[in-house]
Amino acid sequence: MDVFRAYEKLKAGKDLGSDRVYLSSRERIHASMSELLSHSKELQRSAACSLKFSELLRYVTVKGLDYDLFMSIFDVNSTQAMLMRITSPLGKDDQQHIVSFIKKLGRHNLEFRAIGMQNADTSLLNEIEKVHKLAESITMEIDLFGNNTRHLAFDTKSGMIFDILLNDRFYKPGELATRLTLEEFNKQRSKLEFK
Repeated sequence: MDVFRAYEKLKAGKDLGSDRVYLSSRERIHASMSELLSHSKELQRSAACSLKFSELLRYVTVKGLDYDLFMSIFDVNSTQAMLMRITSPLGKDDQQHIVSFIKKLGRHNLEFRAIGMQNADTSLLNEIEKVHKLAESITMEIDLFGNNTRHLAFDTKSGMIFDILLNDRFYKPGELATRLTLEEFNKQRSKLEFK
């Protein structure tokens, strides 16, 4: 099920950014950090990477996702993925990296996911459409806005995303409320680095 058309309808409305938008083919499930630790690496802010599933590195974690935007392009056929955690608009070089990654896949079956941002900050919305258009993919999940910080794990075998329980327990009410201000985040914005 492609949720991109539903997203476009929401985007055409006036209130986008005032409440959480969660569009997905299924509910996200939880995973404990201790289960992921030995088979994962963390994707930092303003970083991007391409990788393929392996038993040694199955998960990529994204901790403290608030005003930034995490996007994934996953090829179901080859279990190769491109993951991006952006803080500022994509440049032409960044877009060329995406195009090159997709061309190398040959015949592909791509899934796209976009997660992040906080209420009232819509500065990165256009990047979702840019990447979706470049990838010509099925959009599996769009999870935007709200006022909670997200901690995620991307599974390089299935392309699915899990909510991480950092302390191996469910969060208490208000525990995930974002404490970073938009002004503080704006000072941290930088160009995307491919690693």
